[in-house]
Amino acid sequence: MSGNFYFQLVLRISLAIPMVYHGFWNLLDVSNDWWVQQFAHWSILKYPVGSLEIFSAIALFYSQLRTISAIVIATLMVGAVFYHLPMGYSFKNNGYETPLTYFLIALAIFLEGLEIEKEKSSRS
Repeated sequence: MSGNFYFQLVLRISLAIPMVYHGFWNLLDVSNDWWVQQFAHWSILKYPVGSLEIFSAIALFYSQLRTISAIVIATLMVGAVFYHLPMGYSFKNNGYETPLTYFLIALAIFLEGLEIEKEKSSRS
């Protein structure tokens, strides 16, 4: 196994763990008050968002689904960055620092997946 394999594994784990945690947080009733306060009648969004976070994080470990999963997570994180933008950068103020970091990790996984596909097609 090459160092590139371990690099990809570390990237996937570093994104999968917080996505699974946050997805379960959204699906459990713990987050219900927060969703209602933030989105009023849109609190139903917590179920698809939480489900997408969990399933996309699990899909990161399947090489065929890695690129699609990274796109889904990046899309969710773009929405999260825009939501947290008015609060500033720092995570201490619930800012956009953490969603931006998750977005950049998802982008790195996506670009790595494209590079792997490019190498596979050039070998054939």
